[in-house]
Amino acid sequence: MKGKYYIELNNPILELYYKLVIKRKITILQGNSGTGKTLFGEAVNVEDFTKVIYIDNNGNKVRTDTPIIRLTLNQITNNTDIHDSIIVFDEDDLYNSNNINININSVVKFIKNTNNYFILITRQDDLDSIDTLIGKPVLPYSCEEIFEFKSYKDIIANTRYTVDIANLYNNIHTSTLHSLCINNADTLIIVEDSGFGYKFYKKLFNNCNVMSASGRDKIIKFIKDNDILINNYKNIVVIVDGAAIGKTLNDLKYYGENTNNHFIILLSESFEFLLLSSIDKYNNKLDLADLLAHTYDFLDVTVTDCVDNRFKNNMFGSWEIFYFNRLKELTWFNSIEFYKYDKNPKKSNIIKAYYDTLNSYFCNIKIRYLEYNKPNELTTGFF
Repeated sequence: MKGKYYIELNNPILELYYKLVIKRKITILQGNSGTGKTLFGEAVNVEDFTKVIYIDNNGNKVRTDTPIIRLTLNQITNNTDIHDSIIVFDEDDLYNSNNINININSVVKFIKNTNNYFILITRQDDLDSIDTLIGKPVLPYSCEEIFEFKSYKDIIANTRYTVDIANLYNNIHTSTLHSLCINNADTLIIVEDSGFGYKFYKKLFNNCNVMSASGRDKIIKFIKDNDILINNYKNIVVIVDGAAIGKTLNDLKYYGENTNNHFIILLSESFEFLLLSSIDKYNNKLDLADLLAHTYDFLDVTVTDCVDNRFKNNMFGSWEIFYFNRLKELTWFNSIEFYKYDKNPKKSNIIKAYYDTLNSYFCNIKIRYLEYNKPNELTTGFF
């Protein structure tokens, strides 16, 4: 299953109206009590009031037969033959006494190994329960696919709930590394990567202290363990893969809101996405632009012919894995002017070759970011 889908629920019986666009394997919906999140799950199963529409690259909407189904955890584990569907389930299932013997590993396997899209409903600011729901290791979901319910009475439509389902992080900005003015001695850069990405960023941010947290799930612990060091810097920049950030973003957001430091979270899709975007600028004959702009139309969540066997079980559920495999495919099997890409290259000249060729393009790729405690003026430019 792949593509971008518009979901519209208009249920006059329950006095509900919802609309939502999804384009990745996992979408998170959050909401406080009374915002209509539970009713969303109930409304989904009323077929006559639910539309699922496919959106093509030109923005045209085409009605499809793709089913949208509300399932409990019990139903998921007993219906593993469901495919090509949009499946909704609620964190409340975790607290249902009928689910006390649910095998969470079976649920995780179902999510990972079927070609369905999933909408997971949770309480406001409670992504920990989603982690419990989808198991360990936590399945990746994107910063772009965490939404919140905001309901209001619509007098004109005569509905009790007209629900805006908006991105939770609606203050995400877009800029380039060149424009952010962070390459200076007052800046500490923390990257989740410990391999190619970390070494590349050390070259790129040559005026900063660049450190590795050695994993996305270790970033918050790294920040807490290095509190004294961090307080010696005016600017703290964390670089993470936005395509698979999961609840780590909520933890980083909380830190940003409670620190006195100028704090930036850089949220590119992934490091490999930035490299592919740079390669596309360097050699536009490779025709990567459409793939990068409309990944949802190229990435089938059940693709198993991965270039790197280490990622076969992930089946491209996360876009970061798709970008990694595409980059490796280009550099290992196509005749382009680059060394073979590897996450942990043994030769430093490989990283140097990528940096020397791509750094000027890399610094000017648009990147998402969240920013806290921005100073009135940053006087030091990137170079």
